[in-house]
Amino acid sequence: MTKKNETLGVNWSLHYRNLYEPRIKRLTERYRELYDENQMMKKRLEKYEGNKRMVLYYNKKEKFNK
Repeated sequence: MTKKNETLGVNWSLHYRNLYEPRIKRLTERYRELYDENQMMKKRLEKYEGNKRMVLYYNKKEKFNK
């Protein structure tokens, strides 16, 4: 009977929030870092390749060759 009463008063949304919120926060920060790095690399590519069209062309070509 005591086990039934223990689970009755548990706030599951709070429990899962405490469990998964740190992981979600780390993943979100990592995603933002990678996104910013990707944008920086795109700009760098555009600078050395000449124009945006050629960068997109090479990216598509590389994607299909894998």
